[in-house]
Amino acid sequence: MAFGLLKLTKEVQRSDEVFIRHLKATYSESLPPVWAVCEVMSLGLLSRWYGNLKPMPTRRAIASIYGLDEKVLGSWLHHLALVRNISAHHGRLWNREFTITPLLPRAKPASLKSQFQPASRKLYNALVIILHCMDVVSPNHSWRDRLLTLLDEHKIPVADMGFPAHWEKLPIWR
Repeated sequence: MAFGLLKLTKEVQRSDEVFIRHLKATYSESLPPVWAVCEVMSLGLLSRWYGNLKPMPTRRAIASIYGLDEKVLGSWLHHLALVRNISAHHGRLWNREFTITPLLPRAKPASLKSQFQPASRKLYNALVIILHCMDVVSPNHSWRDRLLTLLDEHKIPVADMGFPAHWEKLPIWR
């Protein structure tokens, strides 16, 4: 069994999600459907599976949900997996310079390009990525407000995180 498939199988077996238990008890397939395994796989594994996904129209279809080019989404997943791993291991994030940086959208979505800080290796761009994805998958989320409250309450020096001057006036933060 290929490494990725073995790792995915272990993540599904380890899961205690109600829907995974139901699918295992109800069906005889070795793995649940893709929608179910995507719910339990790690971000790193999701990034690798997306990167290896063939045919290309499938990658494009997934990326189009977020209004993105498939290469941009792939780089975002890779970058976010790194950010998640640093966080999970209690690493310093707030003023870190990342070695793996996300590709920034060039043309689509048109309004998103100007929200990023070009050539930055800081956390700001990752926060914009998360915010864009949250706006797509859960338009009524409270993540933006909770982040803004956290930054304000703790007087976090956002310039050290790569935030541009007058960032709070950018449409993505409103």
